[in-house]
Amino acid sequence: MLSDDEQHRWQQLTAELAREPQLVGLSKRLDVADAGPALPHRAWLAWLAGGACGAVLLVAGGLTNDGMLLTAGMALLTVTLVLTGVLLIAVGISGCRVRRPSTGGRPEDAAPM
Repeated sequence: MLSDDEQHRWQQLTAELAREPQLVGLSKRLDVADAGPALPHRAWLAWLAGGACGAVLLVAGGLTNDGMLLTAGMALLTVTLVLTGVLLIAVGISGCRVRRPSTGGRPEDAAPM
């Protein structure tokens, strides 16, 4: 999410862009999109909780020399790391859309395939 200052600046830039007809035409042709989705807060919370619980289990297992706690801590940290990586990849892919410039419906202007 954008802060208030960033939102204000974004509105100023959008208004400035609207005053420049050449830039408006270019942005419409290129179909400029926003930066994409940010990582949800729940994902950060899950990553933090999983990492903290895994670290606590590892420390407890190390202090008590309990192999089950060490194994559980390593498993939890590994699962948290893998799921966070998958989430980051999914968020990155969903924000990455390949779009072709509009040709105005004229087939002769379309790029050859």
